[in-house]
Amino acid sequence: MPPLPTPRFLFGMAEAENSIFVLGGKELKDKEGTLDTVLVYDRQSFKWGESESILYPVYGHSAVSHDDVVYVIGGKGDNKSCLKRMCAYDVKRFEWKELAPMKTARSLFGATLHQDKIYVAGGVTDDGLTDTVEVYDIGTNK
Repeated sequence: MPPLPTPRFLFGMAEAENSIFVLGGKELKDKEGTLDTVLVYDRQSFKWGESESILYPVYGHSAVSHDDVVYVIGGKGDNKSCLKRMCAYDVKRFEWKELAPMKTARSLFGATLHQDKIYVAGGVTDDGLTDTVEVYDIGTNK
């Protein structure tokens, strides 16, 4: 696999439609700017490309995928504050949409998918560490 075209850290990563998506993060440069760009590795052509940008710059977030939709959850924005935001990229329609936000703004947390629900656990809030768990229902957007 070739290296990332643009080096970054604190990004999210998910798989859909036989591609690997590298979402957002921070630049590996002096200013370490927050990114909204999406790099896509096509596992058939073995090449990197770009996709539509995330709706907002984000780092320290989590990403999961389900039924060819990539979900970007939480993280931190340009102002270094934790986010409640959640959005989804429909790989077949090439479009992003905003989803219901989390109750707790957080970054650097765990996320997984189980039976059409996304579970987020732990992480860092603007006030410190949290041990809370939230569940997002994909079918109801709640």
